[in-house]
Amino acid sequence: MPPDLPGSVITGKTIGGPGQCFVISKQTKNPELALKFVQFMDSKDEMLNFLIIRYHGASDVTAYNISYRYFSIAMMFWGILTTPLWTASTDAFARNDIGWIRESLKKYKKLLVLAFAGLGVLLALSPLAYRILSHGTVEVPAATSFWVMAYSAVMMVGTLYVNVVNGSGRLRIQTISSLISPFVFIGLCALFIHIGTGVHGIVIAALVSNFNGYLLAPLQCRHMLKQN
Repeated sequence: MPPDLPGSVITGKTIGGPGQCFVISKQTKNPELALKFVQFMDSKDEMLNFLIIRYHGASDVTAYNISYRYFSIAMMFWGILTTPLWTASTDAFARNDIGWIRESLKKYKKLLVLAFAGLGVLLALSPLAYRILSHGTVEVPAATSFWVMAYSAVMMVGTLYVNVVNGSGRLRIQTISSLISPFVFIGLCALFIHIGTGVHGIVIAALVSNFNGYLLAPLQCRHMLKQN
């Protein structure tokens, strides 16, 4: 069963999590089986590591993980900044204070520009950072660094808009996209592996398959804010 979550997380008889999430109805006949299915479908990170080691090698897994953990610094700070937006949006929707949500999104978009600039700085410093982190034993290709940075940027955009969508409780689009996303990821991975794109091809597949975060959630937010 899903963990016991705060009331602000439970909306419309479903439980939603941050980012591109799955929801499990409290009325489902077999919640344990549903949860196992969700965990399988949500194992993109594990699948990514498996595909890299299977088709490229252990050294490439190490290089990817160093790069991912490095850029995760920015995602971690962005997550801290945007986490309060979920609960605050829930309250704003309950009060029909759409103006507050619009103003908050404007402020966060300005912060997002600064966050993108920070990612650019991290990219510029990445060769030095990798040498320090790996004690000079691992070489991370520039293409891998760039696409991991791009993936981080996409995740930041998604976190912003998905928190607002979660706050509204309108999770149907997010649920459907979350079911489709793993299959898009696997299909793109198969394509990029076939044409020999390299490790960064798998990262691109992860980026594109997160279409809810960078495409659907922003469109849904715009639609919701125009309706009110």
